[in-house]
Amino acid sequence: MLDFWATWCGPCIASFPVMQQAVNSHKANNNIQFLFVNTFENGDQQKLLQDFIHENPYIFQYVTDKPDASGKWQAEKLFGISSIPTKFIIDKTGTVRYKITGFNGDEDKTLEELEIMIEMSN
Repeated sequence: MLDFWATWCGPCIASFPVMQQAVNSHKANNNIQFLFVNTFENGDQQKLLQDFIHENPYIFQYVTDKPDASGKWQAEKLFGISSIPTKFIIDKTGTVRYKITGFNGDEDKTLEELEIMIEMSN
């Protein structure tokens, strides 16, 4: 699963407790990986990300997206992302099975939907 987010994105941060639950429930399964891609940042991306990690208890694998020479973010180009949070569930063959945009605030429903999508992608 790829989760595209930014430190300034309220819905992104609001979804993180659910995402931590999903990460925790699958941590023993080597066939399921979660990657949190920090993108669309304004300012010093490395400092913003480091500060966020230091101030928040989430145990995520973080990577940073980078803008190209024209200023377009790689995630925007490669995945067609126009808003965040955006999550992709990708199967073993590299096929995007599901794309989830936004966060509705319902943690239980979101976790249930994620679990169903993950199961159906295996």
